Amino acid sequence: MLWTILGLATIVLVMLYRLRWLDLDKLKQAPSRAVGLILADLFLGLSLMLIGLFASQELIKHFLEIDPETGQLTDASSLQKTIPVLINQVLGQLPAVLYLLFRAHSTPGGLRLIGVVPRRAGLESLVGLLALLATLPLVMAIAMLTLRLTELIGHPAPKIAHELLRAMIESDSTLATVLMLVSAVLFAAILEEGIFRGLIQSVLVELLGEKHRLVVVYVAAIIFAIIHLGAAPWQVLPTLFTLGLILGWLYERTGSLWPPIIVHSGFNAFNASMAFLIEHPGAS
Repeated sequence: MLWTILGLATIVLVMLYRLRWLDLDKLKQAPSRAVGLILADLFLGLSLMLIGLFASQELIKHFLEIDPETGQLTDASSLQKTIPVLINQVLGQLPAVLYLLFRAHSTPGGLRLIGVVPRRAGLESLVGLLALLATLPLVMAIAMLTLRLTELIGHPAPKIAHELLRAMIESDSTLATVLMLVSAVLFAAILEEGIFRGLIQSVLVELLGEKHRLVVVYVAAIIFAIIHLGAAPWQVLPTLFTLGLILGWLYERTGSLWPPIIVHSGFNAFNASMAFLIEHPGAS
């Protein structure tokens, strides 16, 4: 299985190279996103996110019983376990995205420049779907190689690499499962791409200049991977970093948020499907 995935990943890389999607000159010539975002916008956007996350934690503690030692819900139903996830997204992530939309809207054509309003919706959707097909073998290859290496040093990664996926698999409520699936596949993809690509990368491009887009992609990918460590084990860090690189590169090349949103959403849907198959191998 490993060699098959590595072979597919190699084919994908060769195809991307032949199509010049890995050409640094093409990256430097990508669509401009000059909407006037500055470092203060990044500070304000991330501050709103941190304040929202703090408020969501206080709200969760007020309505749900939390074990002070583990920080986990005590005797909570599957439906109750979805509440913190949704509250964190609404209060922790949505304000930063709304701030980005507000700032972009204040510039004529800013929503199109930032990639919220598609320039060519059909083409951008097609690019996103094709990019998803290319992404899955690449991230799977990194994930499997990381798993083998961690096993060699005596630190095997867990079967399920994210707390939300574990909760989804163990859920005894159809409604809870649907809500968690929507949260992971739809809300997380849109909100996280708005923050990491739309806000963080756009501010960094404004600060460092359009000739340094590659540096911007690397920085945003590192932040993207580190942020997820709270809900995922350290063994998935290379996979998340690789995914972050792909999403960031795709955003810079297309100038649109929709291709990375499609890839992010599809990646999360694929992970959810794989987690279900791992826990229920006889299901069909």
